[in-house]
Amino acid sequence: MPLQAMEFYTLVSLVFLAILMWWYVVTRYNRTTAEPGTVLEFANYQLEELIQSEGINYYLIDVRAEEAYQRGHIPTAINIPARTCNGLLPTDDLFILVVVYGSNRKEAQNVAKILSEFGYFNVHVTNSITRWKGHIQEGDYQSFGVGRRPSPSYVSV
Repeated sequence: MPLQAMEFYTLVSLVFLAILMWWYVVTRYNRTTAEPGTVLEFANYQLEELIQSEGINYYLIDVRAEEAYQRGHIPTAINIPARTCNGLLPTDDLFILVVVYGSNRKEAQNVAKILSEFGYFNVHVTNSITRWKGHIQEGDYQSFGVGRRPSPSYVSV
């Protein structure tokens, strides 16, 4: 009888450990989408990997003024100035990955919050452009105005 009790407690312990490990993995690594109104963090190294990846559709949004964008921006970024952001992106896909950056973190967080409240589930904020260590692209202005839908080249792949 003591051997059966020991086997039972071992089994219970293993099940508990498995549940604990499952919970850790789910809460740690399953942060790709969130409820509307929630903005997630996106590290610079993740952004570099995203830019270099193939087959992932995303929007990298520079919320600075057009002039600042023209002087230099992160490759693949489109410009949606913070003062003109109305929560609309040129896509109907509310689950598309959206990464927002600007001159400072607060500016980017404000726009990201607008997009998230508008219904986009996968909105992230990354560090300001001053903390970007990668390549800076000049010129090549890409933006869209209210009511206009940009060409497919605006979706970075």
